[in-house]
Amino acid sequence: KHQVDPTIKKNQQEENDVYLQHSSWLTGRALLEAKKEYRCLSCWTPRQACYCALISRKRQEWQHVNNNFFNDRVLLLCHPLEFLRSTSSGRLLVQLYDTRFCIWGGFSFSSSFETDIELLFNEDRAVLLYPQASSSETYTTLRDDQILVIPDGSWKQTQAMVSSIRRRWPRIKCLGLRPEIIDKIRPSSSVVDAIREGNGKGRLSTFEAVCIASYQISQNNPDQAFDALDQTLVPTIRATRPFLNSKPAPNLQWKSCDKATLMWARAFQRVAKDAHRPSSARSCPLCRISLASPNRMRDHVIGRRHCLAVAAEYLRQQDHAIFRNNSEDTAKLLPTEEDDAAKIFYTLSTLPILHQPATVVEPPDTALCALQKEVLCTSDTLAH
Repeated sequence: KHQVDPTIKKNQQEENDVYLQHSSWLTGRALLEAKKEYRCLSCWTPRQACYCALISRKRQEWQHVNNNFFNDRVLLLCHPLEFLRSTSSGRLLVQLYDTRFCIWGGFSFSSSFETDIELLFNEDRAVLLYPQASSSETYTTLRDDQILVIPDGSWKQTQAMVSSIRRRWPRIKCLGLRPEIIDKIRPSSSVVDAIREGNGKGRLSTFEAVCIASYQISQNNPDQAFDALDQTLVPTIRATRPFLNSKPAPNLQWKSCDKATLMWARAFQRVAKDAHRPSSARSCPLCRISLASPNRMRDHVIGRRHCLAVAAEYLRQQDHAIFRNNSEDTAKLLPTEEDDAAKIFYTLSTLPILHQPATVVEPPDTALCALQKEVLCTSDTLAH
């Protein structure tokens, strides 16, 4: 049974995040596409490849002692784009533990979703799992009557949701994860490393962060939960994301490149905005990276990193030493006509993206592209 949460929906027009404004449209369209393509409505993969059957078989083993905490004391507040991602770890909480779950401005999917969200905030019973600059505003545990609300999404997406919450409830408190506990039980994230290798603070998936909070608040052992994550979502990410196991192409720095490279990169940035690209593409064979969604791929193609890589590849084919300064041949290598840049960009960027091995097109990808064409473009036209 799908029901719209009126508490959140009535305020969504105040948001600066355009995807929050159209969250109901996005989620509804993705569900229709998933049903049409016979996809799993929980993990968005083709049914023959989904891991939900494995969860059903091993659910009792993986739940262990964590179930009461995740079911009774956690509310997942999901950004619509996070809900649409196949890499979302937050949905695994719902599948394993029946965690209360709603999409911002969209649907509530939990049979236990009985508590009014606005009432939780009004009665000071809601605490956000979100880092705070001021330690005076941060809890390290919860009262018995408090609920842990999890803003689920990227940093930019959760910032949009938290900003909206704080406009209505300025005194909202946050719960911070203690660094020594993170280092003790989950020093690195298998999910984040599967999506993109790296290091540094804040590299935790939503699922892992909630498991750490459960240990910090109630001393629940997270080992079974981490086993579930590593046997379900992580293998699926690795199987459906090309270039995850390959070394990314060198990331050229703007300040380190010579005049010819910079001139071509700027020319490619100008033409990249109008260049054709598959609406569902989310991996770049030139830069050898995979992106989480087609929207991020769109930003990547017009960004500095990609355009510098295209410029470097073009000049390499012209036998130009990329980092050689004061070359006598530099002037001959500079772009002269915009059409020239567009043709070269098509050859070196568009065609490789078009001809790369096919990636699984997910219903969320289709919904996002449809939003761009059917809703956002129409809104822009009306505005002008």
